[in-house]
Amino acid sequence: MIRNKKNNEGAVLIIVLLILAGLSVIATQLSKYVFYDHALSSMSKMTIRGKLLIDSAENIATKLLIYNTKLMEEKKEFYTVEELTTMYNAVTSIFESEDVSVEFFDENSLFPLNAIVPFSDSGRGLALEAQEILSRLIQYILRKNGYKGSERSSEFIAEEMINAMLVWTGYNELEKEEKNAYLTDSVKRFPTQKLFNNPQELTLIHWKNIDEQIVKTVLYGGTQSKGLLDLVSVWTGGPMNINTLDPLIIEALCTEKEKSSSLAKQILIARKNKGKIREEQWFREIFEENSSFVPSIQLVSDASKVYRIITKIGNGTNQINMVSICIVFTSYVRWCYRYTM
Repeated sequence: MIRNKKNNEGAVLIIVLLILAGLSVIATQLSKYVFYDHALSSMSKMTIRGKLLIDSAENIATKLLIYNTKLMEEKKEFYTVEELTTMYNAVTSIFESEDVSVEFFDENSLFPLNAIVPFSDSGRGLALEAQEILSRLIQYILRKNGYKGSERSSEFIAEEMINAMLVWTGYNELEKEEKNAYLTDSVKRFPTQKLFNNPQELTLIHWKNIDEQIVKTVLYGGTQSKGLLDLVSVWTGGPMNINTLDPLIIEALCTEKEKSSSLAKQILIARKNKGKIREEQWFREIFEENSSFVPSIQLVSDASKVYRIITKIGNGTNQINMVSICIVFTSYVRWCYRYTM
């Protein structure tokens, strides 16, 4: 009888130990769930607060752009995008509770990709001019990144790439060979037959007769130069603003290749003079000295309408970013693109 009692006590002890072990596991899991709930709650709180802050920051930024546009139209001294960025961040730095920053970027400082597509018979001349500028730009990107081919071969590459872009938009006819290439490629896609909605569409195009490495150099650039993806915009149809235009694009505006570098240097020096750049068509004289053709005022001007606003709230893993692109008028803005991440 004594032995049975000891056995029973041992069995009860084992059961108690098992229950305690089970409770320990349950407690551990519950603590994890409590931690997850707390983390999710904090994240949701931060996201909601961040969204409100980012909307507020964007709203203030657009007010600054509208004010600056009025100054431009009234021929008064206006602010550069760099000055607007500095002004905004200097003001918001007083809010120590949140890390808020805004960067302004002039979209008219980029080449308007959709300008190469004729919208009508009357716009064909302008589109051809845009195509010639883009052709030179592609050739300069190649040369500055070490391309050693002949002049004719670089021109051929540019012509083929522009033709492929026009096929993508539906302006040029899609030949049977190209159609098969699109449909049999490992990455299935097909020309949109519409104007470009995003510069990244360039990465989806089938570039026939062009080496893959050359295409990468043109699109992404290299150590010596930016690539096409850094230099084009689909949110502006032009004109490009000579006051903010990327130096490589300025070179491509020049019809005389041997004078393109000189023209770009003269433009860059002249536009440091704020008094000078407020003069209408101030750049025309420089083009007349260095180029056989002055760009159309519909492609190159001295004002901007389209801006990119890059807003950041927080820092590290808690950072919320928003990219907004808008057309600025004297009393309102029209949004072209908005993305929060």
